[in-house]
Amino acid sequence: IGALLSSRRLMVPPNQRAYAWGEAQVSDLLNDIELAMRQKDDQDYFLGTVVLVETGEDLPQIADGQQRTATVSIILARIRDVLSEIGREKSSQSVDQRFISEIEMRSE
Repeated sequence: IGALLSSRRLMVPPNQRAYAWGEAQVSDLLNDIELAMRQKDDQDYFLGTVVLVETGEDLPQIADGQQRTATVSIILARIRDVLSEIGREKSSQSVDQRFISEIEMRSE
């Protein structure tokens, strides 16, 4: 998802449900990621499928994987904020620029 977020902007279509993950789902995701990080024998981690639909418009739409993608984006935003709070401003800006923010050239 990090590669996906850093490579392009995505759009959530209007027919997708609103963000609905609660503490239990986020905790499960974080625990799963932590477990994967502890297993040093395998460098790959399967977070789940993200299905994108090209509609002919500028941005691909997320058909499946919206909750995971949004949650990872929220986690990255929190990492950015914590890095800034502890004085790691360059690292904070790097996370923001690489995964979260992108200037839309037409509208800035």
